[in-house]
Amino acid sequence: METVKIRCKDLMVGDYITNRNGSPMQIVAVDVDNAYACEGNEERPWIFGDDEGYEPRPIEITDEMFSKNNWEECDYPLPYNHHEYYYVKDEGGNHLVWNSEVLSIWLDWEEGKDDGAYANIAMPIKYVHQLQHILRLAGMTELANNFKI
Repeated sequence: METVKIRCKDLMVGDYITNRNGSPMQIVAVDVDNAYACEGNEERPWIFGDDEGYEPRPIEITDEMFSKNNWEECDYPLPYNHHEYYYVKDEGGNHLVWNSEVLSIWLDWEEGKDDGAYANIAMPIKYVHQLQHILRLAGMTELANNFKI
């Protein structure tokens, strides 16, 4: 199985990654050449670089993560959804849907509003740090930084 690598400069404070042993960590700082992450309540961060063996590794998204973060599991059919089930979360006026490695965010979504004036972002994502970046772009920084893995 191929190891997926992340470049340190592509990470943001708050992102979740793992070390080569698979221990989950959260990024606490990033500079030009390195990323710094802590595991649990550690105060002294681990230093990651882009060198072989020291690079940060992504955490693959699982269905259980959405349950831990209070996303609603749905199984009713939608016209654009060809999957048996998916996860939904309404946060700060935004409607998020995740299924089969695709996140769709409807910005400024309101129940019953049918004027077609909302923006829809659909992004293929597979890893937690990708989800966190998209949530931050949509103005949901608190949700991104507090995502439970």
